[in-house]
Amino acid sequence: MHLRLCALIPEMAAHQAQSCAAVAPFALDGQSVRPVTSQSTSGGTALDGNGSEEELRAYAKRSAIKGVAGIVVVFIVIGLAGVFFRDSLLMATSWVHETIGVAGLFLVILLADSVTAPLPPDVVLVVVANTSLSESWYVIVPALGALSVAAGSLGWLLGLWLGDTRIPRILFGRFRKRNQTLVTRYGAWGVALGALTPIPFSVTCWTAGMFKMPYRSFFAVALLRLPRYLLYYAAIAFSDDLMGFFL
Repeated sequence: MHLRLCALIPEMAAHQAQSCAAVAPFALDGQSVRPVTSQSTSGGTALDGNGSEEELRAYAKRSAIKGVAGIVVVFIVIGLAGVFFRDSLLMATSWVHETIGVAGLFLVILLADSVTAPLPPDVVLVVVANTSLSESWYVIVPALGALSVAAGSLGWLLGLWLGDTRIPRILFGRFRKRNQTLVTRYGAWGVALGALTPIPFSVTCWTAGMFKMPYRSFFAVALLRLPRYLLYYAAIAFSDDLMGFFL
């Protein structure tokens, strides 16, 4: 079962990389979007939105590093839990599965990636990996990734409709301004960061809709959620086996 997962991940990642290569960044220009160009001033490069160019790049870099570190942390934590607290982990994940069911797990993904949710979507992958659902991971995990893309598309649509209201500020708080600047400056690549890193995916999707990013450009990078879910699931599913080998 795990060999099939390892064979599937590189193929999907390569396919998504080809899709993203064709996407140009966009920035706000009135009611439309246009390719980003630098605006030179006496003090350096001007930046629309909040924060300097250096601060924004540092934020994007930190988010990318956190994405890689997140996989490592998940791998270690779940691996140690699987080795030393296997029974407790199975009991907890089984309780979640029995309490909310498969429909509830899918609902968590829908809420987390379209609006917001109290649980991060990766918790769902932990439940899948440690219950009987793991027997059908090759169906469930891609389905969760596809649902995440659909949820992001819903977020894009909600941002398009509700971007001028107070709702984004109420829902996303402090995340809103910085992610708004990230998307308006780097366009589709800002959405790609949200799809792959700990930057809240729903915030970047709403922002893309608020600033009327073309849906085709948005959708091309939102598809990165598919390999992202597979990579995280692989880290979770293999973690206890590899930790047990080293320990």
